[in-house]
Amino acid sequence: MSRIFMVFFAGGCLLLALSACGKDVSSLTVVTGVGVDGKENAYEITAEAIQLTHSEEESKSILLHARGSSMTEGLDNTVPMTGRPLHCDHAQVLVISAETAEQGLDALLTDVLGDNSYPVSLLPAISACDAEKIMETKPVVGTLGSTELERLITQGADLCTNPAEPAASFYQRVRAPGVEAVLPYIALRANGETTVREVVGTAVFRDMKLKTVLDTDESRALLWMRGSQGGDLVVDDRLFCVVRARQILTAGPKSGSLHLKLVLQTYVPMDDPEEWKARTAEAIKKRCRAVLHKLQQEGCDAVGFGNALYRRSYEAWTALPEEWPEHFRTYPVSVVVEIQSIREGRIETERINKGAGS
Repeated sequence: MSRIFMVFFAGGCLLLALSACGKDVSSLTVVTGVGVDGKENAYEITAEAIQLTHSEEESKSILLHARGSSMTEGLDNTVPMTGRPLHCDHAQVLVISAETAEQGLDALLTDVLGDNSYPVSLLPAISACDAEKIMETKPVVGTLGSTELERLITQGADLCTNPAEPAASFYQRVRAPGVEAVLPYIALRANGETTVREVVGTAVFRDMKLKTVLDTDESRALLWMRGSQGGDLVVDDRLFCVVRARQILTAGPKSGSLHLKLVLQTYVPMDDPEEWKARTAEAIKKRCRAVLHKLQQEGCDAVGFGNALYRRSYEAWTALPEEWPEHFRTYPVSVVVEIQSIREGRIETERINKGAGS
């Protein structure tokens, strides 16, 4: 069942429920996605919504613009434009401009997570430009831009080019000691005479503030280091896909280590499997070390060495001479990549296979 149909179906059910209660409703306005620009106490809100009616054919997608000291207040301020409140329990994406994210997301997410009007599955993402421009860009396929964007984020996560984390999960990770949170990073690009949205990597945070951005290749390395599977790798013009990944983190107060155990797949038969294991392991190790260097420059432990130290040796954690982000900048980390096997045949990750069969 498509997400669009689910929205219409849920709206229809709500119409029936309200009608049964004797309330005079001829239509509903259901939010599918929200864009946020500006700063705390002065947010600019762009909401994509569907105006539902008793006739599904007459329902249409609209964009609403408002201001507010919080996202909820901004959405409430659209009531004078539509004559009815917005229903946000089917919202799919929350797009936040990089400028807003650099100032911090604490107040914004506290509002979102403290109000039961929003779904727990709401996917936040950071935009290189104004979130308003992302929301205003027409979808390539279908009629709902938020639905298309949600699919771009989740498909990218399957292919290990960007993360996909609900707002509640992101907030919990931010609050956990010794590990930083990440979100998808969206940009606009020209596609002939039109402009399209594209998930181009990963936004890395330090606490609640955006600190740096990784491109898709760097994102793959980071997500592998976080234990995700999927994504491809080209070594000496040969394509490999990571179909299984296991991450082992160890951390002491003076140094840490990361051990990745991977299973790869390639569609071309190999003459010397052991030689290819060594080549691919070295290529992945090089990528991981480059990303770790970039993260350490920003003091952003998005892999979680600090959290491993906190969980396994709390006394050592509390005895650190400085806060973990600063300690992480010069923290020695060794990386070991072990290619357990390389399969030959059709390249499809196990996750994609499961999705195709559902």
